[in-house]
This record gives sequence, C-alpha cells and structure tokens, in this order.
Amino acid sequence: MTGVPSGARPAAVSPNDKAEWDAWAESYARDVDWIEEIHNADLAKLTCADGARALDIGCGTGRRALAVFGRSARLTAVDFSPGMAAAARRTLAGLKQAEVLELDIEKDALPAGLEFDAAIAVSVMHHLKDARAALDRVKERLAPGGVIVIVDAVCGNSPLSAARYYLEMLGLHNPLKLALAFARGLLLDTRLSRHKAREARLTFAEFSGRYTAILPGARAEVRHGLFGYLVWKKPL
Repeated sequence: MTGVPSGARPAAVSPNDKAEWDAWAESYARDVDWIEEIHNADLAKLTCADGARALDIGCGTGRRALAVFGRSARLTAVDFSPGMAAAARRTLAGLKQAEVLELDIEKDALPAGLEFDAAIAVSVMHHLKDARAALDRVKERLAPGGVIVIVDAVCGNSPLSAARYYLEMLGLHNPLKLALAFARGLLLDTRLSRHKAREARLTFAEFSGRYTAILPGARAEVRHGLFGYLVWKKPL
C-alpha cells in the first residue's frame, strides 16, 4: 500500500462515506467539535498560527479553523463533503481572509497560486486510502520552512494515558457535560458511537511509521494521553 514502509503491515483505513459526513454536518459541532478543542492550543503553537498562510485539511464545520487560524494572514479550509463545506462557510463567514473549498485532497489538486506556511490534518488521515498522494499535494504547496501537523487518536494506550486524557478534559469542560457525553457514547446508539465502532486505529508505532515514511525527518509524539502528533518542517 502507498505510504507503508517495506515490511510493515498495511495501515488500516476507516470508512470515509461522503453521505455520512453530509448527514452529520448540522450536528457535528454538538457531537464532536467541542471534544476536539483539546488540540487547539497545541495546533496554534506548532504552526505559529498568527500571520500564517494556513491550510486546514478535512475542516469539517470550520470551528477548529476559526479557533486556531482566526488571525492568520490567509486561511484555506478544505473538505470533500458538501455538507461540511457549507457548514464551514457559515462558521468562517466573518473572516475576510478565509475561503472554504469543496475538495478531495486525495484526488483533487489545490488551486494554482496557493502557498502555505502551515497545514493541519486533525482526525482526518486515518480516513484516507492514499495518504502519500494527499500529503504530496500539500508538500508541493508548502513554503520552505512551513510545517505540516497530523493529529490522530492512537490505540494500545495504557490506562494511565487514558486517565490523563480524562483529567485534561475535566480541566476544559463542565464535568456534567463530559459525563453525559461519555454515557451517551457508551450506552446509546448514536451517530458518534456508530462511527467510532467502525473506525480503524493505528498504534503509535504504526502512526509514526506510516507518516515518517512520507515525511522523512518528521518528529512524532503522544500528547493528551491518547493522540499521536506528527510535525514535519519543509527544508529551507
């Protein structure tokens, strides 16, 4: 498989159904966006977000892009789901420097003339069958010294790592809201629980190996107990 080191087993890929994302667009902010706010401060620091020409790959509703790149010099948010792209346009309507493109990063070229200082892909890459094709497109448009940040949940974590995540979440969100959200996820048949049940996860070693094969010299680490972070800087 493309992007897999020689001798490694092929990376599992999660379903990526456009119809599912379209149907989820109206409620995704309530179901997921607030949970992923744990990454926003990291992303802003890793990308030097203020003043950057930024690309958010798989932007969803645009709330992450707004929080991280609201003061960027230029923001391009892309998603292959028409429903999510429409939601992102509403979210980012107040930013004159922002544009939202309905674009499949695995298959479609980025518009001519776009160059970026920072690109992020949060909870996106495990859905892509051809990670190399997607990242090669981004690398081509990245300015020298620019960074790519990939964030995905990884599996095989210790109970202590999971506990760290929950403690950090308690520092960000109301405990009752968290308890209700986790109870819904465990006990009820929700769109989020059905989606998570079908998701494929990589161990941290698999996550690191998959993307460093495409982005040589990248550094990878686990943050917040449960998430692989990979940062690659384009040579000057």
